[in-house]
Amino acid sequence: MFGSLKPNSLSGCARGRYQSSFCGSCHAMAELGRPWALTSGYDIAFLHLVMAALEKAPVETLSCTAVPFRKLPVRRLKLESRRWLTAVNMLLIEEKCRDDVADEGGIKAQLGLKLVRNQAQRARQIVAESGFPETAISTLSSRQAELENQSLPLEHYALPTSLMLGDVFAHASSLSGRSDLEAAMRQLGQGLGAAIYIKDAIDDLEKDRKRGRFNAVLSGRHDSPYAFQALTREVNRAKSGLTRMGMDRGDAFQILGELLPPKAESPPLKRRRMAGYCDCCAVGCDCGACDCGACADCGSCADCGSCADCGSCGDCGACCDVGSSCGTCPCDGCFACTNESKGKVVNLDATPTPPRSLLHCPACGANLQPCSLGALEIDECTSCNGLWLDHGELEQLAEIKPLPDRLLSIRKTNPRQLRPEGTRPCPRCSKILVGTLVKGVRLDLCSDCQGLWLDQGELNEILK
Repeated sequence: MFGSLKPNSLSGCARGRYQSSFCGSCHAMAELGRPWALTSGYDIAFLHLVMAALEKAPVETLSCTAVPFRKLPVRRLKLESRRWLTAVNMLLIEEKCRDDVADEGGIKAQLGLKLVRNQAQRARQIVAESGFPETAISTLSSRQAELENQSLPLEHYALPTSLMLGDVFAHASSLSGRSDLEAAMRQLGQGLGAAIYIKDAIDDLEKDRKRGRFNAVLSGRHDSPYAFQALTREVNRAKSGLTRMGMDRGDAFQILGELLPPKAESPPLKRRRMAGYCDCCAVGCDCGACDCGACADCGSCADCGSCADCGSCGDCGACCDVGSSCGTCPCDGCFACTNESKGKVVNLDATPTPPRSLLHCPACGANLQPCSLGALEIDECTSCNGLWLDHGELEQLAEIKPLPDRLLSIRKTNPRQLRPEGTRPCPRCSKILVGTLVKGVRLDLCSDCQGLWLDQGELNEILK
């Protein structure tokens, strides 16, 4: 997983924020000894970036760990968070070395494992003191090897990495004093872990094929289009976690997007109503929700594909106005990015509108939409036509007559477009759903919150 989250297109304020977090993770590792600063990487820097946002970590000017006479802005986590972050990084490095020894068995990998052994032992003690189960990381290689001896769908092979990073991010929310975001952080970590694993399998596909080594795409007997579909689902799952946390734009969102292959270039569509709304004219906002292309440092401008360039709409500007908080485009309605020189309203102190709480479809990865049926409100996926029912809602749904025809449709969605059973995350708490029988129909159940997921056609079978 190391190196998968290398940002390539950050600019302006977003690059500065990321750089200060990268330097923060580097300084945290240097607390183990200056040479250990070299073990900081892009992946642990991403975790640092998210934790720093939750903690509202201050920026300090410190000497670079590699070039001491150079002063750099460094975002510093609180001491407890720094110690835990460095411990997690050491355990991940140890697992990486173990994996290299198992795959290649070279002298370099064996030497690396010996070098990190003492620090890894100390790291186990630190994570244990924090209440984090260190076995979530230390057993990763063995759990992965066990799965790779079986013939399974691609998403099953990604489960160990997905669940491990889900646990890491969920615990990070507690350390950062935001236990209320544990479910969203778990979703972010799980989606990120699965995406990193699948991307690694895609990148190594031809190399593993030539060398006759294990590859999850080959072993699962999937083609590249299916693998890219699965990768897109997991990246969207991670992005949905960021959105639930209120971080649905900016550097972290962009970095996740870079896990996906680049889209074919197309001429940008201009949004006339957004013209002139740029952060180069108002330092209070870095959303980059403009169409000038000169200052968008979060990927929100017209050539990113976020809204106007998606090909699904024209350039009439009728879909929304700036500040409307439509929830479709990156603008959050804060008005902080308006241009006074063009006669627009400037409000640099405005508080952004809280993002809508979105639930992630456990089957296809789209966002669930609320569906009101009288006094009952359920969540449906308009992409795969599945239903999410919270505890007790199935019984209430059975009492409603007549039900809309679309909920009783028996047409099945193409299984290639859905996550296989056993890998589907609960939309509420992100725990993996388990199979259960309800009136003879096999459904997906969350053992924690007792919610049920019904694929298209299953409601009709239950109500027969």
